[in-house]
Amino acid sequence: MKIIKTLAYSLLVLITFSCDDLKIQENFEFVQETVPPVTFEDQTAWQWLQTKKSPEGSDIYAPENADNFDILIDVIEAAGLKSIYDSANTSYTFFLLKNGAWRDETRAGIFRDNNRNSDILEAYSPELLTQDFDVQLFDIIIKYHTIDQYIDQGGDVLKLLNVDYTFDTLYENEEFGFVTINRNERFVLHINFANNLPRTRKRTNKLRHNYIFKNGIGHLAIEEIRLANFKDLLE
Repeated sequence: MKIIKTLAYSLLVLITFSCDDLKIQENFEFVQETVPPVTFEDQTAWQWLQTKKSPEGSDIYAPENADNFDILIDVIEAAGLKSIYDSANTSYTFFLLKNGAWRDETRAGIFRDNNRNSDILEAYSPELLTQDFDVQLFDIIIKYHTIDQYIDQGGDVLKLLNVDYTFDTLYENEEFGFVTINRNERFVLHINFANNLPRTRKRTNKLRHNYIFKNGIGHLAIEEIRLANFKDLLE
């Protein structure tokens, strides 16, 4: 009995001194990377875009308007593709191009990539779209940024992490009409990151995810995605 008491006392002393060396653990902050869906299920993508216009009379290229969609709206109308965005189809995935994706001082932008001499680089107006660009160009761009399938950050479609899945876009072209999408451990979507894509590809993981509409889901993009220069795809 005396031996047991001695062992118990020794163990107590050992635990006491050991605890003196332990630092209090800092509070752990969990960062949620999977963005909760933003639901607009009573609106089509087209109806939602109408709520994201810049103030009337303001500079479309001003930094405070870079996250709006004035240019995308005008491009969709110029290409005659409003029906896609306002369709009753409920399976579309839209990569919605913000104003900043079309022309930005820090990036080339779609306008500069496709017509370096366009007056639209200096000041924006809807009239310059059809004056300085082939309307077929906008048809290709809009269709390439649209997939006839519902793709979010979850595992229903992108079942494995860090695996590139291939999806056909609405732009029907066997060589340049598809995108690759993967999601990483933080469920961030990576578009056109696959290793075997052409050098002319543009990729992005700078997206605002999961805007749910009546006719699909949108991911907001500040830069274009592509496999080839869009102007080179004109017939």
